[in-house]
Amino acid sequence: MRHTILCGQVTEQCVLYSALDAHICHLEVTVAEDAVAHIHADLAQATLKMMHTNMNAEIVDSGSGRAGSQSEIRGDRRRMGYGP
Repeated sequence: MRHTILCGQVTEQCVLYSALDAHICHLEVTVAEDAVAHIHADLAQATLKMMHTNMNAEIVDSGSGRAGSQSEIRGDRRRMGYGP
């Protein structure tokens, strides 16, 4: 694996630390901005900017196609043992 796509909650906590873990492991990081939730909007925006600036994370809209197709995502989930 060389690339990870992140979504989930909470942007300024769990998503940030997952991005940092991936970055430390030399993985490319993409964050689907419209598929993350936050507690504090201002901190979430700062966190996304920090991930982009410091970790070279690509911040995308999940519908842009840049985050991967649904079939690619399902295939990745299957390979990782997370579903049918």
